Amino acid sequence: MTTALEQLRARRAAAPPAVRAGPLAGTAAGLTLAAFAGSGRVLAVHSDVLGEPVLLAGDGADLGLWLLTRPERRGCLVYRARELALLLDAGPDGLRRVHEAKRLFGGEVVA
Repeated sequence: MTTALEQLRARRAAAPPAVRAGPLAGTAAGLTLAAFAGSGRVLAVHSDVLGEPVLLAGDGADLGLWLLTRPERRGCLVYRARELALLLDAGPDGLRRVHEAKRLFGGEVVA
């Protein structure tokens, strides 16, 4: 089974240099997206595509508690694992459009 990190690295390698994102933090290494979803982990990553940091969170992660100890991350948009699964094939322009809509309207990605 391919891990989420391996899937993202493969997509990054296939992308033109201008849209390649940096690697995920080491805490996600070896996890499938399904395992990350149930892990309760939160990762702060900088997206080169979006030009800003975002938070990637397991579906059951306690963001309130996580943000209490990291107040500098309170303005970051959060993508839960269930949203990441829907965005894997969005491409850079699609991701930017979804991100802007999420910033304007809040909520989560559902389709």
